[in-house]
Amino acid sequence: MDVRVFLEDQGLGRYAEAFASNLDFLRLGLMLTLERRPEEPAARTRFLEVRRQTQADMAAGYAGFFGPALAPADAERLARFTLACGDGLFIALQAEPATEFAHMFEDMAVALTAVAERMLVSA
Repeated sequence: MDVRVFLEDQGLGRYAEAFASNLDFLRLGLMLTLERRPEEPAARTRFLEVRRQTQADMAAGYAGFFGPALAPADAERLARFTLACGDGLFIALQAEPATEFAHMFEDMAVALTAVAERMLVSA
């Protein structure tokens, strides 16, 4: 079972494509997420719905790949960590546009592989 190949080719590949093609949606969604208003804007609600669905899809993908070797809670945790890494990458791209998107996603795959392998060992 080659975790890194799965992450680069399947899991993160699709995420990277969606990420790159929806930067404006991500920018607006993250800004709205950080805002606290008495009445929640509809756009914030929609962004959080899409984010929850993305996380659920990622967790299902991880669970499908790893099978019973990965506890369902760990699949959820890995999906949340994947989104958190993506959020950080987005901020890095905004702060420094010269950031190499493809290289950063490769580095993200290395980090996620280490986390997934640690989860598998401790399961």
